[in-house]
Amino acid sequence: MKIQIATGAIVALIAGSASAGTIVSLGQGWEAEIFEPVPGTVSLFVDPSPAGTLVIQKFAEFIANDPFTGLPSPVLIQFRQISSDANTATRIVINDELIKNSTGQNWSAFQMALLDSGNAVWNQALSAGFSINPPFTTTTYSPDSTVVTFAGGTLADGAAWAPGVANGGMVIDINLAGDNPMVFNLKELAIPAPSTMLAAGIALLGVGRRRR
Repeated sequence: MKIQIATGAIVALIAGSASAGTIVSLGQGWEAEIFEPVPGTVSLFVDPSPAGTLVIQKFAEFIANDPFTGLPSPVLIQFRQISSDANTATRIVINDELIKNSTGQNWSAFQMALLDSGNAVWNQALSAGFSINPPFTTTTYSPDSTVVTFAGGTLADGAAWAPGVANGGMVIDINLAGDNPMVFNLKELAIPAPSTMLAAGIALLGVGRRRR
């Protein structure tokens, strides 16, 4: 049975604004604070999880673009340890995602970064079964396993992407001995195709000229 933690409507009611963040309890010693560019666009779900592992699903619609760069605004989720080490899961698995591109731009890649710790890393071997096709075909990790980039395809504006379990989810391994309590951020960032980035740059240039 799936347990819904935060829907878009609940997020909007609790947060009041995107900058405030929405705090939700995930269980197994963790809570998350969701920072979404547009209220009501991110939802988290908790799946039945074995002891020591927290299994979640995430749904997000990317709508906003940064007014200065023209790039899609990222989604940031901060995970915070709220229990003792003995009662806190040392592995978080993103079992499934549904991502909607409503940014007005085609994407050529999508990046998931673990920030601010170094004690939270992607387990590359256990994440190998995470399905990303269509539309992406390649998976590249940073040398320290904190950033993963999916590329080799195009997610068109208005399209949805449903990466998820084939033989496993995206697995985060956490070293609780690093900080007390442990805190780390998951940043999801859409990377536009070069053609749409060029168009966004031209549009921003036009805005700048009109202001002058």
